[in-house]
Amino acid sequence: MGHKEQRILRYIWIPLSITIIGLILYFLAGHFFTDNIAAQISYVVVQGEPKDSSNGSDIRLSDIAEGTIEAQEWIMPASGEQYGEIKCDNVSMSVPLYYGDTDDILKKGAGQSFLSGFPGQQKTVLVGGHDTTFFAPLENVKEGDSIVLACTYGSFEYKVSQINIIDGADFTISDTEEQLVLYTCYPFGKTGVDRAKKIVYICDKVSGPEIGGSGIE
Repeated sequence: MGHKEQRILRYIWIPLSITIIGLILYFLAGHFFTDNIAAQISYVVVQGEPKDSSNGSDIRLSDIAEGTIEAQEWIMPASGEQYGEIKCDNVSMSVPLYYGDTDDILKKGAGQSFLSGFPGQQKTVLVGGHDTTFFAPLENVKEGDSIVLACTYGSFEYKVSQINIIDGADFTISDTEEQLVLYTCYPFGKTGVDRAKKIVYICDKVSGPEIGGSGIE
């Protein structure tokens, strides 16, 4: 092989081969790795944003912790809207809470499932987040710890009663009592694999106002 052919191989075929291999690996892995990187970048940006010193957020949170909120006075958050924060002082966790759990929302904070109720509706509140970013502190949460949902219309306290590791999304939502259910991928921090297991934190309501008229049916 002459020098000219060697130069062609070096500058064209080798980079082209690397590109092709990279594309194959990308499509085999789906968007898992790129989504995770995007979530990590977003997490750093959100954590570094200036916060209002009065409540740690750029939204107005309510400190109402008891009583009844009339149903006609309660305004349901819009899809994709941040309407609160999830706090656990024991692990220094403060996470933006959004309505909806799309990939875009989970890059910005924790997302409440559209299939669950809101705090104060006497239903299960189902919230997910990424274990490598906003929900990473959950790894150190223990049974008995207090979790506070500070919302635009009230402040709700829950106590962790159970921590379970399950396969996939193999759990049911109860509408017989108000509970907060937090979940994320397990084991924590394993970014190199697509994990099927989830860790679930079931939290019983301790205090907080109730939305009159039982909320949305």
